[in-house]
Amino acid sequence: METNDSDDRIEAIVSEESDELEVNSGTTEETNVLELLTIISGLVVTLVLVVLVVLVVVGVVVLVVLLVVVVLLCDVVVAVVDFEPDEPILIRRYPFLWIPFL
Repeated sequence: METNDSDDRIEAIVSEESDELEVNSGTTEETNVLELLTIISGLVVTLVLVVLVVLVVVGVVVLVVLLVVVVLLCDVVVAVVDFEPDEPILIRRYPFLWIPFL
């Protein structure tokens, strides 16, 4: 009798698992599509964030370069207006500019 009870329990468990497999097998396409959409949306969000970071970095670099150019141009204008023939224009304020030429 115990063998019949254990066999019945095993059959019940096997039938429940097979029913679950049948239910799950019907939704594999939907699951695959949802997983694919999740992956694609994650990639799109990552790409957008990378593009935004690159744009911010490029913008900051451009602003710094423009600031340096404007400061140097203003200094050149002041140096030209305040020019003394025996002194180079930029060496008074920026002596490090002559280092590459040494």
